Amino acid sequence: RLTVVGDTHGQLADVLHILFQLGPPTSENRYLFNGDIADRGHQAVEIFMILFAFFLADPSCIIINRGNHENEDMNAMDSENGGGFSDEVMGKYNIP
Repeated sequence: RLTVVGDTHGQLADVLHILFQLGPPTSENRYLFNGDIADRGHQAVEIFMILFAFFLADPSCIIINRGNHENEDMNAMDSENGGGFSDEVMGKYNIP
């Protein structure tokens, strides 16, 4: 099975709900995250870490396509203008 997930925009609760409802990623239960994981929401770092952990455990279970929000220019914008990922990372890791 392949589940396509798109435009999570840092909404960790939504990603966890999907994983709870449809099961964790495995080689038999694959997920395609179709971009726009970052920006707008406040938990894109956590989403990326979860996806990377599943990928490290089994590279065949997760596919991540880059969306327009996985872009340096978009990430540098503030969240009110559709960005925010850079601010999220800098704030969480106390980077000036």
